[in-house]
Amino acid sequence: MGCSAHSSAISPQSNRMSRKSAADQAATLDTIRSCAFQLFGTYGYDGVSIGAIAKASSLSKGAMYWHFQGKDALYIDCLHRLHGYFDQHILEPVQAQQDPIQGILMFFHGIASLVKDEALEQGVAGYWMRSSRSDLPAIDAVQRAFEERTTRIVRDT
Repeated sequence: MGCSAHSSAISPQSNRMSRKSAADQAATLDTIRSCAFQLFGTYGYDGVSIGAIAKASSLSKGAMYWHFQGKDALYIDCLHRLHGYFDQHILEPVQAQQDPIQGILMFFHGIASLVKDEALEQGVAGYWMRSSRSDLPAIDAVQRAFEERTTRIVRDT
């Protein structure tokens, strides 16, 4: 996964920005999400700014705020994406097993599959770096819910 260059839609008749099509808006959102996911995965919450994501996405800060209310909302979006990879590779296959021994084996196979996923090749260690800020209740709640759900699934295996 890499951050792709993104160009603005400028009307040739004027120097004003034109409204992007739905496909262009979706592509912009995908670019933001991909770049943010990669940067947060590498540097953690504290090591990434909206400006850094905008620069990596070849967008303005205004474009960032058009799609996300702020850094917290974008980080939560990335956390949900990360949790989805864990669900896909580890948790869902474990839950599908009737036999507890097979469930444990699927857990380890899932980890092996997860680390080979190209979407995670840039790393995800940054998501486990705790922020120095203590005023991030929404982010903490998302992570805590994932950890509690994961604990239940593993315990029930």
